[in-house]
Amino acid sequence: MMKNNIIYKLYPAGIIILMMLSFLSCSSTTKRAQSPSVSEWDLRCIGFYENWDNALCQTGYSLGVIDMNSEVQSDDGTVSTCHSDLIFATVRKLSDICRVKMITLSDNASKDELQAAITSLINEGIRVINVSLGSSKPFELNDHIRDEIENKGVLIICSSGNNVNGLMYPALSEGTVSVLACDIYGNVSKNLDDIGKKSFTAPGLHVYILDNYFSGSSIATVYVSVICAAYQSLYPDLNKDEIVEKLSQACLESSEYSYGIPQINQLF
Repeated sequence: MMKNNIIYKLYPAGIIILMMLSFLSCSSTTKRAQSPSVSEWDLRCIGFYENWDNALCQTGYSLGVIDMNSEVQSDDGTVSTCHSDLIFATVRKLSDICRVKMITLSDNASKDELQAAITSLINEGIRVINVSLGSSKPFELNDHIRDEIENKGVLIICSSGNNVNGLMYPALSEGTVSVLACDIYGNVSKNLDDIGKKSFTAPGLHVYILDNYFSGSSIATVYVSVICAAYQSLYPDLNKDEIVEKLSQACLESSEYSYGIPQINQLF
């Protein structure tokens, strides 16, 4: 477990107070304050600043999203709209300039349907694909998809799953990138003794989206996917491994099981 308090490590109390004053004094027409509001711990956790939009406004980027059409129930018993709406809202929370192609699978979708959805996005030229679903049943990506990962630099970024032990598939599949969910203190809700694969970590526990608080590695995955899609659009010649390496060099709280939490302000 990561014991350090990420937020206070990044933002000492004095800076938080100044940040609040700055936020309150902004005009209502301002798109975003210089830094996120104090309540947006997830954005501060990944180093989200105003220059995020400025750095990308000339380029734009595309992101493929594959998800399941299932309901999500919060801790207080409130049931949200479909899961895909939650994931889409998380993308929009990070940036308004992201072009998103979303494919929603049914709850009982087969592995072949998942691989067909991935192939469809690859054929459209999308090189970063967010997969916010998983299964405990082992399976590997087909040869065609693995060739595209190798030859076109496609990144398939997958949620690690919400079970306590180990990762789910396709997060554990060869060639994919896995993402763990953490809380405001950087703690991960998994038994990490047998994680099975080094993963990135991102906010995913009690995150404020769609006027409610939600938890899950499906949400955490979106933070890493959007950052990778943005970085890939700025540096299109980098392959998958190079982008993962660049991202890992811009992380906080790295460990033997996690590259850490990517920091936008270290990449852009």
